[in-house]
Amino acid sequence: MIEIVAFFLVGVLLLYVLLGGADFGAGILETFVNRNTRGQQKKIINEAMGPVWEVNHIWLVLAVVILLNAFPKAFSQISITFHIPLTLMLFGIIFRGCAFAFRNYDAYRDQSQKYYSLAFEVSSILTPFSSGVVLGGIMIGRINPAADSFYAAFVSPWFNGFSLVLGVFSCCLVTYIASVYIIGETRKNVLRKQFVFRAKVAGLVTFAMGILVIVMALLYESEIFSRFYSDRFSLTCVLLAAAVFLPLWKLLNHRLAVIARILVGFQVALAFIAWDHLQFPYIIAPSKAFGFEGLNIYQVAAPEITLRYLLIALIAGAIIILPFWFYLIRIFKFPSKA
Repeated sequence: MIEIVAFFLVGVLLLYVLLGGADFGAGILETFVNRNTRGQQKKIINEAMGPVWEVNHIWLVLAVVILLNAFPKAFSQISITFHIPLTLMLFGIIFRGCAFAFRNYDAYRDQSQKYYSLAFEVSSILTPFSSGVVLGGIMIGRINPAADSFYAAFVSPWFNGFSLVLGVFSCCLVTYIASVYIIGETRKNVLRKQFVFRAKVAGLVTFAMGILVIVMALLYESEIFSRFYSDRFSLTCVLLAAAVFLPLWKLLNHRLAVIARILVGFQVALAFIAWDHLQFPYIIAPSKAFGFEGLNIYQVAAPEITLRYLLIALIAGAIIILPFWFYLIRIFKFPSKA
């Protein structure tokens, strides 16, 4: 049951990256729109996000619920050690949601729209960056059990080169996902070419940042990434994800938006699976340099009865939620087929 619950946790995190991450990426993408067609591009982004943007947070909520109930010790360690970037992440989610709602549904169109847009764009960067920083801290496990200062206990575990680079990588990744998704939202050739160009640039930057993440992990002597080159499965997944760039690059020039979306989702899923395989069975990686033994799913799992009922709730919830979620997407994204 421990492995099955962990599988659910990884699955909902992947869904949040592919769906909720795309919403944050759209906000980042908005900061780089062409000045001459800024109004049109913002309209496309708003229409693409509008119908379904809020529902994507269900995956984050579900991930928190699983972590809290199935692995309470890990939840406690993460929420305490990384409370600063987690708080910034929550602020980003709140301000971004409010800004998006106010600028799109405000009864009055005045100067305040600029401030709403600014808050939307800044918070769209803040949230994926903060989540990437937290993930970086989890991956290298620089937690000092004998910390005797605020900095050593609550800042040092995430304020380091690897975590900060992973935060930038997270911003690049969600922008890349969003730029590919949005190509299928426009029918005008001029706007479509602009989004295609941004998708290619975002893909190249994401690829470069991914290489930098691996280099930084090796420099920081991550216990997890030390196995990367000897782990054939993870290495194969990463190489396949890189190879997908070639067909995806060609598809971006054609009107095959659905296939392009599937490929970028497959690409991200491969990278996610590679990370999960390296990280398993640890939720927080060990660090010999800091004397931290790490927290794995078997050490911090909740009692069997808790896992059993949680698993029943997850299966029942999936049966109830997923059909309605697919129906929502079908109505708003494929209205001609609904």
